[in-house]
Amino acid sequence: MAQNQERVVTPEMETFTSDIQEKQAKGVKFYTKENIQRIAEQLDKYKTGDLADDKFKVPNLKGEEVEITLDLDEPTVWVDSRCDHGDRRGGPYLYYRSAQAMAEYLDMEPFNLQQAYLPIVPLLPRTNGHGCCGRKGKKRAVINPDPTLSAMEVNQEFNVVRQRWEGSDSFARLKTVFKANKPLLTNVTKIVAFACGQLATGPGICSFSANQHALALSLQTLISKAKATKFGFSGVLQTVQKSLKRKKGGHCTPTTVPCFAQDPAYMTIDKQILEGLGFTIVDDPRGFLEVDDDSVVIFLTPNTPIQQVVFDLARPAAVFQEWLRADVNGPEAKYCPNPTSARVQKILDNEYTIVYSSWRHHLRDGELYIRKNLLNKRE
Repeated sequence: MAQNQERVVTPEMETFTSDIQEKQAKGVKFYTKENIQRIAEQLDKYKTGDLADDKFKVPNLKGEEVEITLDLDEPTVWVDSRCDHGDRRGGPYLYYRSAQAMAEYLDMEPFNLQQAYLPIVPLLPRTNGHGCCGRKGKKRAVINPDPTLSAMEVNQEFNVVRQRWEGSDSFARLKTVFKANKPLLTNVTKIVAFACGQLATGPGICSFSANQHALALSLQTLISKAKATKFGFSGVLQTVQKSLKRKKGGHCTPTTVPCFAQDPAYMTIDKQILEGLGFTIVDDPRGFLEVDDDSVVIFLTPNTPIQQVVFDLARPAAVFQEWLRADVNGPEAKYCPNPTSARVQKILDNEYTIVYSSWRHHLRDGELYIRKNLLNKRE
C-alpha cells in the first residue's frame, strides 16, 4: 500500500475486527501450548530439511489449518514493520501478533481473512516491503552491531555490571521483597527470561541487557537458597552437592532452580557466555513451553507481545515486566510491540499485586508482580 493511500475497509474486514474484539472481551485465549508445540516441531523439521515442501501448517483462531510456505520467491501478505534488534538475523523467525495488531490488520497487504486469524506466523526476513525489517517497506539496519570483543572480555565486562547490580540499592530492595514472601520463593520451580537482548554489541556490552541477565541470576540464587532452607540441611546437602557449579571468579552458585533464556537475537558468543553462567538457552518458541504457574517470568522491553502470550499460557508465580504505561497500552496500542490487553489488565488487577518497582538506572521501568494467592499463603 502506498504511504498515503487510504485502505478501503470492506464488510468482511469490519466483521473480522468485531470478531477479534469479541473474542478478547470473552477471554478467548489466542495462544496455546499445543499450537506453539506444533509450530516448534515444524521449525525443527524446517531447519533439518525434513519439513515437506517447506510448508508450515498453522492453526488460526477459527480452528482452520493455514498453510504457509517459506520461500523468498513467493509473495506474502505480511509486513513486519517492527524495529530489528537482530532477532531476524539469518533464518526463519516467528512473528507474534497482539490482539490490537490483529484487530487492525495493518500488518497485512492485501487483507486475507484466513491468515488474519493467525496469532503466530513463521516468516523469513525480507527487505522488499513485505515481511521487511522496517516501516513503510524500507529496510532498517540491525540495531545491535556484531561484537568485536572476545568471549573472555565480554564475560569480564558482564561480571563488572553484575557486581554493580548486586551491590545496588535496587537489588537490596528486591531481596527484602523476596525474603518477605517465602511461599513464593519455595514454590517456584524455574525462571524463564525473554528478550533480554545481546550481551555483546560492537566494541562493548549492552548494560541494560547485562542488568536483565544479572537480575535473572540473582533471582536464581535467591530462590535456590530459599528452597534449600525449606527442605532442611541434610536434604539440601545432598542436593546442593550435585547442583553446585564452579563459576569464574571463584564462587559457587546453587543451580537447583533452572533458568531458561529465549531471545532470537542471541549470537553464538552470547549463548556461550550465558550457558557458562548457568542459563539454559532455548530457541523461540520453546521458552513459552517452559512457562507455567510455578515459574518466575522476566520480560522488560520485548519486541513481541510476550505479556499476552504468557498470560494465555499460565499464571506465573511472579512476573517482572515493564511498567504498563497508558500511552502504549490498551486498545489503541496497535503500534506497540508488547501491549497489554483488556484480558491481561484484568488478570493483573485481580490476580496480582505489584510489590517492587525498579529504579530506572538498572532496569528502566521494571515492576515485579506476584500472584496474590502466594502472598496470602502461609507455610
